[in-house]
Amino acid sequence: MADSLSRYAHTRCYRLGWIFERTGWVLMAVIIGAALLGFFGGGALSAVPAAAGDALAVRYPRFARANAPLELVIEWAPQQVEATIWISRPYIDQFAVEEVLPAPAGSTFDRERVYYTFRTNRPDERVAVVFRLRPDRGGRLTGSLGIDAAGTIELRQLIFP
Repeated sequence: MADSLSRYAHTRCYRLGWIFERTGWVLMAVIIGAALLGFFGGGALSAVPAAAGDALAVRYPRFARANAPLELVIEWAPQQVEATIWISRPYIDQFAVEEVLPAPAGSTFDRERVYYTFRTNRPDERVAVVFRLRPDRGGRLTGSLGIDAAGTIELRQLIFP
């Protein structure tokens, strides 16, 4: 069949093949670059630090995969022996909570928030709490978390299916 093509059609076929090949190379390079930067999890673009003044800070992955574990690391200065942090309920309901370290002294919830109470021996030092979560499904997730007395932090994540 290639012998029956005219010289113009033969050249045009080579040109289209060259364009498709170069487009494929560029697309593969973009995907590899995005993976190295953390677009698919575990890189420079993936981890997001957020803070509400000096009182509250959180680190969490911006991108994650459904049914793959992820961690929310919350740090704050409790200012008292017993302190409570809250996470918006529509946000936390989209995850399976696998583990909270250290274990909370108690947890309660209402329609809008889930409250976790922690006890500390040193209320003047910063406390770090790790939430190990597993997303139930893919999609865009938004929520918020905060502490009793001070700020609120907005959480935004993209969970790949």
